[in-house]
Amino acid sequence: MKAPLLGIGLLALSLSTSQADTITGAILADMCVKHEPRASYYILGAVDAFNVRLGAPKRFCIPKGSDIPADHLTNIACKYVVEHAAQREVEAGVLVYRSLRDAYPCAMRR
Repeated sequence: MKAPLLGIGLLALSLSTSQADTITGAILADMCVKHEPRASYYILGAVDAFNVRLGAPKRFCIPKGSDIPADHLTNIACKYVVEHAAQREVEAGVLVYRSLRDAYPCAMRR
């Protein structure tokens, strides 16, 4: 539990944009290509935020009990953002979400 909070704190300190600015896919793609640590901070903060949406239906399902390294989640999101250049003006959080939805789809319930 300490790691996610640390990641969110580091994200807040590391992003150089003002509060009014939106982190777009283009900005995140640039951070990913340059292997900037703040790309990982942003992505892991977004993953934590998606996981705490209490009561909301899950749209991606990381297997329970899996010990997926943080850099693996970062690589999934960075690869998606870089490969989907046509979506770069979309908010980065949306692209992170889409990358996880594609990588970890939930089984359809009948």
